[in-house]
Amino acid sequence: MKLSIAIMQPYFFPYLGYFQLMAACDIFALYDDAQYIKGGFVNRNRIHPAGGNSWFTLPVKTASHKLAINQRHYEDYGKTGPQLSRLENCYGRAPHYDKVMALIDGVLRHPDRNVAKLNAFLLEEICTYLGWNRKFVDSSSIDCSPHHRGQDKVIALCKKLGADRYINAPGGRSLYDAAAFRAHGLELSFLEPSCPPYRQFGGDFIPNLSIIDVLMFNEADAVRAMIEGATLA
Repeated sequence: MKLSIAIMQPYFFPYLGYFQLMAACDIFALYDDAQYIKGGFVNRNRIHPAGGNSWFTLPVKTASHKLAINQRHYEDYGKTGPQLSRLENCYGRAPHYDKVMALIDGVLRHPDRNVAKLNAFLLEEICTYLGWNRKFVDSSSIDCSPHHRGQDKVIALCKKLGADRYINAPGGRSLYDAAAFRAHGLELSFLEPSCPPYRQFGGDFIPNLSIIDVLMFNEADAVRAMIEGATLA
């Protein structure tokens, strides 16, 4: 039986496709030693614009732009009030607001403010909420040459983990060469994520928002069914 892995940066309350990628593999590696990029999805994600702002952002303390994700830190919990208020404005009338806000508040109170650690914790908490057991590993815990970058780093991680197949999001089609993976005995596959429509607040359905939006409007078993609905290409 083939062992499949996927590698993604630890995103902040990522969209449904992120969890579909997680479901498609045996081991999900969090690329925590990648460089932190401001303006990406490591400390923010898109939410429903009903509250006037379509981003839910957790502030990161100022530091050198050269530092990796696992070397950056979020601001203390006491500074998250505006973010929680934004969620209340957006989702106060959502059917699962109370349960999901309790989950989010528990995540934001996590005492370890390290960006990679808190994001890994939130992924674990969401999986627990969904009654879903997944295996995570930090890329920084895997002994690879520090000189590996890009595709070479991915191949090295796959080999260290004993993988037979690497699964990536569609955006990786322009980044990875299937022949290079085959040369190392690895199969390269891509996930085709899907976001089936669900009831939001009325009006046109807005797909691919943060998992927060999905959880606010759907029971846990319905979310698990959505997660399992993606296919490999």
